Amino acid sequence: MSIFSLEKVNYHLYAGVIVGLFLLISFTGVVYAPLREVTAEITNRFYENFIPEGENFIEHLEAFFWMCMFTVYGYLFSKSLIINKISSTSLWLLFFVLLGFVAFGEEISWGQHIFGFRPPEFVENINAQNEFNIHNLNISAMIGLSNDSFFYDRLSNITRVLNVLFFMICGIIWFVIPILKLKGFFSNFKALACMPMPKKETVLFCGVSFFSLRVIDMAFFDTGEIIELTISLVALMSGLDLLTERRIVLE
Repeated sequence: MSIFSLEKVNYHLYAGVIVGLFLLISFTGVVYAPLREVTAEITNRFYENFIPEGENFIEHLEAFFWMCMFTVYGYLFSKSLIINKISSTSLWLLFFVLLGFVAFGEEISWGQHIFGFRPPEFVENINAQNEFNIHNLNISAMIGLSNDSFFYDRLSNITRVLNVLFFMICGIIWFVIPILKLKGFFSNFKALACMPMPKKETVLFCGVSFFSLRVIDMAFFDTGEIIELTISLVALMSGLDLLTERRIVLE
């Protein structure tokens, strides 16, 4: 079966169902106390003093989607090299390959969650969750901040900073820039003009989902992990958009 038969699959609908399902599970735990902890474990939701422990299904899904994303972009990058050699478009594709690979590696703590190895002691000492990754680094421990320092809690897990930056960067890449390009911006800016564009459906999914989940997060309950799941889906769909439309061959 040709990979381009994917064009018959409404993957945007499936993505919406996945996000909606996890949102419903999380909401159920919020309104029905007996299911509060189990739903929080499933969706990796924080509430009051409860902190989910270990890996959970939603994080495994994110890792799977990131793996699929960098695989798709890796295929597109190789095709672009064969057809156009090195070009601005192929460099963008390489960027997305590396983004997906790093996101996948961080999600599985570079193999720790799969193979169960224990990180070196010096890594455990500077990682807030004793994991072999960057996004949970304890900067406070690394620079020797005292517990009573104003910055201690804020820097005890760098993910508090990295998540905000990551959300902003992904929002700019898959929503802001595509919207501006549709309005005719960047036509004279070659570096952005050559950036592969996702379908309008993907751009809309990104903007609406991210905005809605942020509102829910600020007003009702924690949706941080569902936002991360949404970003991994948008990243994968952006690659599938290029794959199904075969636009990469023409650029």
